[in-house]
Amino acid sequence: NGGDCLYIADTGDNGQNRRSATVYRVPEPAIPARSPQTRRAEALELRYPNGRWDVEAVYVDSAGALYLITKGRGTPPILYRVGPQSWKERGTVTAEEVGRLPIDSGSLGNRVTDAALSPSGRSVAVRTYLAIYRSTRAGGGSLVATGVACDAAGLQLQGEGISWLDDRVLVLTSEGGFGARGTIVLLECGDPRLDP
Repeated sequence: NGGDCLYIADTGDNGQNRRSATVYRVPEPAIPARSPQTRRAEALELRYPNGRWDVEAVYVDSAGALYLITKGRGTPPILYRVGPQSWKERGTVTAEEVGRLPIDSGSLGNRVTDAALSPSGRSVAVRTYLAIYRSTRAGGGSLVATGVACDAAGLQLQGEGISWLDDRVLVLTSEGGFGARGTIVLLECGDPRLDP
């Protein structure tokens, strides 16, 4: 698209009954903004080749490929890829299954709520309600699991989001609920040598 973009994923599907999901892309506005409006967002409608899935975890690599990780309802989380050329296609595109993540998502606490690509682009942090998992990227965008990097149990009421502050520190966000506000937690997690 020629520059940095913001991606907004409308991919959640608690009932797993949506026929497709949509990801929006808009050029990142300058700060401070010269105009109160961004350019019009592009929309990419996608479906999965083998079912309907609840997906909360989405990240984008430097080439513009989208990666989507299922929440893990009834099956280990599945990693899908949508190539950058898909933005030029008309109609609904089909995501490509890249692999399955070795996360035992049988309990609610181990369902995948978000994922983030590291600043170097070499590893991915995958968040569940209870833990942060680290994986190293391999060919075709597949992930090689390096295991649980941090215990996240009890850090937040309903931990949902994850991002990288730098190559060592993660930013965790949560939803508000039960009369409590959402929170932001900074967490140094795992061995930084895994992502030189």
